[in-house]
Amino acid sequence: MDIITLINGLVSGLLNAEEDFLKHLDTFPTFEETVHELTNQMAAGFLGLTLTSADTLIRESGKRKGCYTVQRRRERTLISSVGDVTFTHTLYKDREGKTRCLLDELLRLPDRERFTSVAEAKILNEAEVHSYQHAAESIRTKGQTITKETVMNKVHAIEKEIPEMGEPAAEKKACEYLYIEADEDHIHRQKAGKEQGCFIGKLVYLFEGKEEVCEGRRRLVSPFYFGGLYAGNEQNAALWEKVDAYIRDHYDQEVLKCVYINSDGGERLH
Repeated sequence: MDIITLINGLVSGLLNAEEDFLKHLDTFPTFEETVHELTNQMAAGFLGLTLTSADTLIRESGKRKGCYTVQRRRERTLISSVGDVTFTHTLYKDREGKTRCLLDELLRLPDRERFTSVAEAKILNEAEVHSYQHAAESIRTKGQTITKETVMNKVHAIEKEIPEMGEPAAEKKACEYLYIEADEDHIHRQKAGKEQGCFIGKLVYLFEGKEEVCEGRRRLVSPFYFGGLYAGNEQNAALWEKVDAYIRDHYDQEVLKCVYINSDGGERLH
């Protein structure tokens, strides 16, 4: 299949759907769904063709030929925001005898990952607002199974703190005033054997002030962000200890006069 075939299929499908709708004007919802499905199929097909073309470019490149030996080609299917994306990628053997898929590595796709990053973000957003089951049904696939357990595992995979910060600054900043904005949101929690409820996702950002970019628009000066899933007073205290440690490690305490904190007033932020 090539891009011309995809376009012809899309146009043909749209014209047929239009013809049916004009004969039955009371079927507009069906017409709308059909158009949406056809455009998604076109998008998924185009993404698959493009990824296959990228794999071909890698396989035919001189740099590849000098470092990697072709082993075999195989198909891979990813669940994307527009449905199943199927493409061909090539397995290689490097000079040390290790089998590698260069396309997957360049795309930063783990071997067993089934979702594109956009599709994963979509189901996580749906899970935050609705149920795991609703999130699982928010993406249509052909032959791929998305269960509420799949969504649950995605949510629980991010039930971690952000990695530790790097080394303290070699030279501390001289700044008289710092500002902190803090906010939180709820992520639905559905886990067997645990009390039902929500995770509390928290974001704290520290900055030195705001500067005007243009009329009516300002940006933060030297912002630094903290965030993660924190539950209970103990973890909440740990978050603020991270903020305090960052300030002490990066700002001269003899110069710093005041730190202003603003939040939405939620109990867990204080």
